[in-house]
Amino acid sequence: MGLIESALDPLLGRRVAIKTLREELLEDERVAIKFEEEAQITGQLEHPNIVPIYEIGEDGHEPFIVMKLIRGRSLGDLLRVPVLAPQDPIGLQRFVAIVLKLCDALEYAHSRGVYHCDLKPDNVMVGDFGQVYLMDWGVALLESRKHRLAPGSAPGRRFSIEHLIASDRDSLIRVTGPDDGGDPVRGTPAYMASEQLWGRTEEIDARTDVFGIGAILCEILTGRPPNEWDSLPNIAARKEPIELPDGTGAWTRLPPELRRITRKALHPLRDQRHADIASLRAELEQFMRGGGWFETRSFAPGEVIVQEGDAGDSAYIIEEGHCHVFKHLYGRRELVRTLGPGDVFGEISVFAGGPRTATIQAADAVKVKIIGGDSLNHELDQNPWLGAFVRSLATLFRETDARLSDPPAPPR
Repeated sequence: MGLIESALDPLLGRRVAIKTLREELLEDERVAIKFEEEAQITGQLEHPNIVPIYEIGEDGHEPFIVMKLIRGRSLGDLLRVPVLAPQDPIGLQRFVAIVLKLCDALEYAHSRGVYHCDLKPDNVMVGDFGQVYLMDWGVALLESRKHRLAPGSAPGRRFSIEHLIASDRDSLIRVTGPDDGGDPVRGTPAYMASEQLWGRTEEIDARTDVFGIGAILCEILTGRPPNEWDSLPNIAARKEPIELPDGTGAWTRLPPELRRITRKALHPLRDQRHADIASLRAELEQFMRGGGWFETRSFAPGEVIVQEGDAGDSAYIIEEGHCHVFKHLYGRRELVRTLGPGDVFGEISVFAGGPRTATIQAADAVKVKIIGGDSLNHELDQNPWLGAFVRSLATLFRETDARLSDPPAPPR
């Protein structure tokens, strides 16, 4: 919506940023009102990760906003730096740390009844010394006003999005719906949640910004925002989130847990996303603490997780639910024990491989972490000392298992 220039504040002797409207928008009264609201909203959101506003005024009939000048680059610029070869995915933690600061800013804004509605890498500034600022609150929506701004009163009335293209990254997109006079869509099509795509202003809430954070994560992981994977009409009608690849041109491999968190945040159905920014941030913080390379999988009651006799190279940690352990003893299938949250099974397979020694079946709804050799190595690489210790134990385990499996011949 606007242009940014740097300028000198002669009274304080500091450089500032001045934002003005694009020339073609100066005569648009609705845009001018939103421009003024942006300054008022941003000025009232006093948070370390939200850019400070110094002044709002007019030069003739041209409005302007004076704000802190951020010395650095946008997250979008950082993501567009070309890479010669896929990078070590441990570098993803730097970007997740940036996203966590965005979550802090959004949780504060939501507590004040403000939804950003235009989350994308180009609206995030990263300072030269690690500062992170969530910018551009020009299409922010106030909770107190969203029902008044809902399009029309007729049930089911929706905007038409047929002519929008998924690659459009402009923040001010006009759509035409019945008798609406060309109201603007809130947000940027490439990053918008389904309720934004359909113009359902009354449905916008914290989960809309959860989708926006998921969209930023999607671009960090894959190099593309979520709505560039398909046409917008198809995306608006989608009932399941997009599938994310295991690896991309930027990263050799993507952590399964970070992919899961991103897909959940990007769910087309609001009630299937994280309930709020705090819930999303908690999962990202857990990823940063470790375990992100361990895939999470759910099993329905009665579903077999591992089958006795099958080859295996992964262990399982039960997060939720209970499992029955069955073994064939004396020609019969016997229930040996029941496992619960925190219990581990299949750990021998990680270090020694070989056939499964028992069948594990879900007794109720079960969620497990899957520990494979490759994912275990990724986790251990993040802590070299712990990695050296565990790998030493694994070597001793394999040597002991080999001796027990192949005992020496008895003396003659």
